[in-house]
Amino acid sequence: MRKLLTNSDKILIIALLFLAFASFWVIPGVGKQGRIVLVEQNSKLVKELPLDKETIVEVEGPLGTTVVKVESGKVRIVSSPCPRKLCVRMGSISKAGEIVVCVPNKVVVRIKGKKEIDAVTQ
Repeated sequence: MRKLLTNSDKILIIALLFLAFASFWVIPGVGKQGRIVLVEQNSKLVKELPLDKETIVEVEGPLGTTVVKVESGKVRIVSSPCPRKLCVRMGSISKAGEIVVCVPNKVVVRIKGKKEIDAVTQ
């Protein structure tokens, strides 16, 4: 009778599992901490806020008011009149290049900064 897994196969599987679990701690630390929050409504800049100062901003959109809150070096959408509230459930962002969008109310919250390049195309 033939073995399904050899010792080499087992070592390879353990090494791959270790690398997969280790990436959960390495990947979140890759992005740079942002400093400026840009709040846009319908592609127009509404506010530019520092990420280190606690602030609450109300942004009027086609459906009503979206509330954006900056606290503890993070920013998030606290409330919005959109039906599914996906933007609220996205939680806080803090790294350069991260973004939270309320599509129905046309509100975009993003952190300004140099984004890490994933790939280059020509």
